[in-house]
Amino acid sequence: MPGRNDPDPPPNVTLGAMSSEERLVKSLGWIFVGCFLGIPIVVLLTAGPQVSVAMLVGPSLILAIVMSAWYLTLQRRQRKALEKAGYRGCLNCRYSLADLPDMGTCPECGTPYTLEHLQRSWSWTYSKH
Repeated sequence: MPGRNDPDPPPNVTLGAMSSEERLVKSLGWIFVGCFLGIPIVVLLTAGPQVSVAMLVGPSLILAIVMSAWYLTLQRRQRKALEKAGYRGCLNCRYSLADLPDMGTCPECGTPYTLEHLQRSWSWTYSKH
């Protein structure tokens, strides 16, 4: 995910927490990596040389494309929702801070925030750097 595994954020920027959907997609991604590497090896060891490479790579490639499209769509939807709310989402728990003052603490988790810090942090979290 851009912004989460890239270089360290600049000073005064905190990476925003992943949503539950983003965590699910990331978990499924690791499961896919295990299947992508493990299933072809098991098939090759059990079926022998009569299995073609296309039979192993084709389904894995299709699954990779589908998961990538799902992830990118999810990330775009999350970013647009934050932009629409003026980046007023708690960096820790993603609670909507849209109707609260520009400075305070999150009523859900108690994390202090300022509007400037939220905007800078969320825009950096979802930027492509």
